[in-house]
Amino acid sequence: MPVAIVAIIFGSLLMFVKMVLEHKKQNIALPTVHEGNSMKFSELEQHILATVQEAIEPLVARIDELESAQLLGSSERLLLSDSADKSSQSSKTKSTNLS
Repeated sequence: MPVAIVAIIFGSLLMFVKMVLEHKKQNIALPTVHEGNSMKFSELEQHILATVQEAIEPLVARIDELESAQLLGSSERLLLSDSADKSSQSSKTKSTNLS
């Protein structure tokens, strides 16, 4: 009976030592495993640029719309003021011709 107890204790101790050694071995080999999952700086930079570009696309489109609307409004005001000036000039010319 004492032999069985010593064998169980010795076997448990050997299993514990083996588990500790395997754990240390995995921790040493762990950085090489992560290298395959890593990304180059240029790839990361391209990924970030693409994501930012995708995120600001709606904003750029909205700014373009607003600028177009503002330019259109400015153009209409210029055309209206030009036509008003021409009509006032033509009415002045008509009134001077009538006199």
